[in-house]
Amino acid sequence: MLDYNLDISQQSISQPYTSANVAKSFPFYINTCGYFEAGSGYYTVRDSKQASLLLFTHAGQGEMKYKDTQCVLEPGSAVLVNCMALHEYRTISAEPWVFYWMHFEGKKFNQQWSIFRDITRRK
Repeated sequence: MLDYNLDISQQSISQPYTSANVAKSFPFYINTCGYFEAGSGYYTVRDSKQASLLLFTHAGQGEMKYKDTQCVLEPGSAVLVNCMALHEYRTISAEPWVFYWMHFEGKKFNQQWSIFRDITRRK
């Protein structure tokens, strides 16, 4: 599933990458990354994407819903999401939500998700 509204500024950047075969042998490799200045109408709802998402908030605020967790993404915060699971994120501040993001994948990294789940449960 994929539903989104790209309410982003002209300064926003999305850069896809075609990874060389050697990169695909690494634990992970970047397939897309970017910088978004997202307006109040910005949102993404997705699942079943063969990738992980690292998102870092620079300014403004966003909200992330992931599995049974919901959190506010304030400046200086970062989240790591397994995109196979249902997740949703959106702008919640009056000013633009400015964030850097990276989708990456890799067979070896996908095997490591159980480690991240264990770390998360220790909070």
